[in-house]
Amino acid sequence: MRPRPHERGFSLLEALVALMILALALAPLLSLQSQITRRSARQAVLQEQATAQRNALAMLDTINPMAEPAGERSLARGWSLQWTATPLTEVRRSRRFLGGEGEFEVALYAVDAAVVRDARTVAAFTVEQVGWRRPNS
Repeated sequence: MRPRPHERGFSLLEALVALMILALALAPLLSLQSQITRRSARQAVLQEQATAQRNALAMLDTINPMAEPAGERSLARGWSLQWTATPLTEVRRSRRFLGGEGEFEVALYAVDAAVVRDARTVAAFTVEQVGWRRPNS
């Protein structure tokens, strides 16, 4: 028995309905993929900023705020560290562990630091740090 011509395969209407159902099912998946891509890119930027901040903190550890109360240093990949130090205490002579005067004059400083990229401050923070120098005498 031969099928009638109007009973063979899918009709155009059935194919369009199936295509619409498929499109409606795939739309949320495409939206989800787009969100994942944006979040991944944002996460990469945040990771790079966190790395720059850690590098800035490590760089600040090597700076003597009494000798360099303000300045700028280059970090990796176009980042830079800018800082200004303000004394919090008077300069005084250091103390030895078992008593007596030490070899240095010291003071506590508030160091205001900024991590900068493309003339834009990405992060700003303040740390307290000891500055030192050998006395002139």
